[in-house]
Amino acid sequence: MRTTSPADFTLHWDDRNGPYAYDDLNERLRTDLRFSPPGYRYSTVSEVLAGSLPRGPFANRRCPMPVQDSGALVTPQGDRVRDVVDWFCLAPGDATGPWTPQGISGTWDSTAQGTAYDDTARAFVFSWHGPANDESRVTFLNEVGVGPFNHYQHVLLVNPFQSESGAVSFGPMRIHAGGVVWYHQYLLVADDNRQHPENNGILVFDLRDLFDLSLSAVSDIGTTGGPIGLRGGTYYTNGYRYILPLRGIWRPGITGVRCRSNSSPPCFGYLGLDRSTTPPSVLTGEWCDPREPTPTCRPAAGQAAPTGRVARYAMAPDAGVCDRGCLAYGADGSARATQAFTQPTPWTQGSVSWNGLYQFTMSNNRTATLGRRYEAVPGGQPTPHFAGRGVQDLYWHRSADPAQPPILWSLTEGEGVKNRILYGVDPWVR
Repeated sequence: MRTTSPADFTLHWDDRNGPYAYDDLNERLRTDLRFSPPGYRYSTVSEVLAGSLPRGPFANRRCPMPVQDSGALVTPQGDRVRDVVDWFCLAPGDATGPWTPQGISGTWDSTAQGTAYDDTARAFVFSWHGPANDESRVTFLNEVGVGPFNHYQHVLLVNPFQSESGAVSFGPMRIHAGGVVWYHQYLLVADDNRQHPENNGILVFDLRDLFDLSLSAVSDIGTTGGPIGLRGGTYYTNGYRYILPLRGIWRPGITGVRCRSNSSPPCFGYLGLDRSTTPPSVLTGEWCDPREPTPTCRPAAGQAAPTGRVARYAMAPDAGVCDRGCLAYGADGSARATQAFTQPTPWTQGSVSWNGLYQFTMSNNRTATLGRRYEAVPGGQPTPHFAGRGVQDLYWHRSADPAQPPILWSLTEGEGVKNRILYGVDPWVR
């Protein structure tokens, strides 16, 4: 890791879809959905998780397949991810198919005490993109299970807008959803989407806009395979019961063009929270494939090969109310990175840090070999460890018991029950 300029990572807040503010669109949508009982505002994460009972879906805790030959955590040659302390397999319908998991966070990011901001839930959240990044969703997974099973629930991310008729509708959120951080009541979602570059940046969703459309008199949550949004007076969600509309986007200075690693605008490939700093801070970084020609991924000064950059932003303090996803911003409304470094490796999928020690994940395939996790400090040489095959983002899960070590969680994107998992390692074991 080498120090580099954070100037490219200056962000500007955009809370409008065309001439309409997202706050107003979401409030009008809340009214137009005609919820019952009257006065319904949103569903808490606890209520969303309860909505998956009794039918599920369920994650299978410590299922055997990922640690057997050719599972996500081992190879037939005997290589394996060391110091794994916990893991989950997803339901078969979510372990295959067109959706691909990317980012991971949880309630230990949301608050210092490890519960949701205005709720008692203890949960993970992880993000997905659909085919060609044309849809995206997040999934809440309960930390507390019954026996080996933990229930979870999908939530569709949507982009509200005013239609030509004047009614408020919504469309799918066309993002890669490469990373997610849960802080206070907000979900921050990273996007470096090449198909839809207009969304490059950090997208902000407010969980106080999380709507249960089974309570709506004008919604159809049973029809799948059709359009998403308002059609003929009915709101369709492609089978999703819950939706979460956008609140705004932190955008780089150059918008609407394809991002460029080691250049401007930067690429926002992942997110990770650091609660060891005061105030807490968030990391974001770039996916950089050296097999691609410049300028999409070019070396930084002094680098033999391109690796991309990681940048740090301060968050608002835990105490008090914050807005705009809780990124700290100045009097001019801009959020500025406080640090930036070159990453230790190309193909970086995620990063977190704690007390100055950075953790990075690296993978450039889903099936052939195990990924890598690198420990690194600025100016030092990285230390490699095996990581899951197709490894993605990272989440630093602290413990309620100070005597217990944290768990460093990640997830893998390969297809199949043994290949698409959430797993946690002890980051302190050597």
